[in-house]
Amino acid sequence: KRCRSNSMGNFIDYLNTLHRCNSNNKNATAEANFQSEFSKDILVEDLDVISTICNGLYSDNGKVLLTGFAGDGKTTLAQQVVKKVAYGAQLTKPIQVFGETTLSKALVVVKDLSESGTIEEKQTIAEYLLNPEFAVLLVSNTGTILDCLKSIAAKHGLSEIETESAVLQGIGADSSTGIGTIILPNILITVINLVRHDNLKIAKQVFYKIIHHPYWTSSPAEKDSYPNIFENIEALKNSLVLDRLFLMYQRLYEYGERLTMRNLLEHFAYIITGNNKGLNSDIYFFDNVFGGLDDNAKEITAISLIRRQGFSEHVPSSWKREIWMNPNPKESFLIMKSFQSVFDKCLQEGKNKLEKGSLARLRLYRILYFLSPLSNEGFDGDKYICNFLNSPGLLIWRKLQDKQSLDSKLESNLINRVRHVIKEYFAGVKLPENEKEGHEDI
Repeated sequence: KRCRSNSMGNFIDYLNTLHRCNSNNKNATAEANFQSEFSKDILVEDLDVISTICNGLYSDNGKVLLTGFAGDGKTTLAQQVVKKVAYGAQLTKPIQVFGETTLSKALVVVKDLSESGTIEEKQTIAEYLLNPEFAVLLVSNTGTILDCLKSIAAKHGLSEIETESAVLQGIGADSSTGIGTIILPNILITVINLVRHDNLKIAKQVFYKIIHHPYWTSSPAEKDSYPNIFENIEALKNSLVLDRLFLMYQRLYEYGERLTMRNLLEHFAYIITGNNKGLNSDIYFFDNVFGGLDDNAKEITAISLIRRQGFSEHVPSSWKREIWMNPNPKESFLIMKSFQSVFDKCLQEGKNKLEKGSLARLRLYRILYFLSPLSNEGFDGDKYICNFLNSPGLLIWRKLQDKQSLDSKLESNLINRVRHVIKEYFAGVKLPENEKEGHEDI
C-alpha cells in the first residue's frame, strides 16, 4: 500500500477537489479523476449496467449507445467496460479502436460525440456503425447523439423527423430499466439511458468506501488537526445517519429531482469536509448537508435543491412540545454522546425568540433527524421524518418498494384513496372525501 506523509490531510484535499466551493475542483470530472491516485480507492463498478453494456457488445449486432446527463457516470462506465473487454486497456481518445478484445471483433469507442463533430468524424462513426466487423460503444448526451444520427440517416434517405422519432423512441423506450433500441436503416443500436437508472444504490457503495478509507485511521496528531472532519466521519459510519441521508436523496429522486453521480459525490465530499471551514468551531456534517456557513455552498446542486425543498422547516407539534417545554427530558435524544454538547447549546439558544433562536431551533431539528432514533415513548418518529422531509407518504412508499407488508388499516385507507381518485377522474367532478361506504367495483 502507498506510504505517504500526512495521508489524511491529502485525502481531505482530494475530497475538496470534488466539489465546486473553491477554484481547485480539478477532479470534478471523470477524465481528471481517473488521474488521481485516490479515485481507484473509492471507485465502484455498477455491475448491472456494465453487464448490460457488455451483453449488447457481445450480441450479433454489437452496437450500443450509453447516454445520460453530464455527470451520470458515462465516461467511468465506458472506461470500466473497455478494461473488461479489451484486456485492461485505457480509454484516452474521443474515438478509439481496440483490436484485441474478448468480443471476437474489434471494439470502437466514441467517448464523447460532442468532441467528434466534424463531417469527417461523423462519416467515420457512420462507417463503424454500418460495419458488422466492429462492435461500437457510443457515449453521448441525448442531444449530441440525435444530431449525429440525423446526419448519418440523411445519407440513407431518412428524414430528420423520422430519425428524431426513432432515436427518441429508443432512448425513452422503457422508463423502468432505461434499456431500448434505436432502429434506423441498416443500423440497430441498443440504448442504455442512465437518466432512467436509480443510482442511489451505487452511490451508497461509493460513500461507504470513502468513510471507511484507511486514511481516516491516521495518527492522533492528524486527527487533532481536523477534529470536526474526524467527528463527521465517525458519525457517517453509523448506519442510521447514512440511512437518513439517503432517505433525503430518495425524497428528491421520487419528487423528480434526480441527482447525478457527480452531484452526489460532490455533496458527500462537502458534507465531510465543509470545504475545511469551521475546523475549530462546532460546524458539523448536519450543517454541511444544508450548506453550513459557506456562501459558496449554493453552487452545489444537491444543497441548492435541499434548500429549495425546505427540509427541516416543518416538525410535528408534539415533538416541539417535548423538546421546548420539557426542561428535564427522561433520556437523551441522541445516539452519539459526542454531539450532546452541540445539541444542548442549540436547546439553550433556541429559547431565544430573536433570529439567533430561530436558527438554533432549525439546527436542533436537523441534529435530531440525523442523530436520533426518534423512538421516544409516546412520539411518532415516522411522522417526524415525514414532516421534516415534507413528504407524508415517503416512508409508506419506501416500504412498498422494499416489499414490506403494510398494516391492514393503512392498506385499506390507501385502496380507498386510489378508488376515490379514479372515481373523480371518470366523474369529472370533485367528490366528497372519506366516504364511509363505497362499492368494490368502479
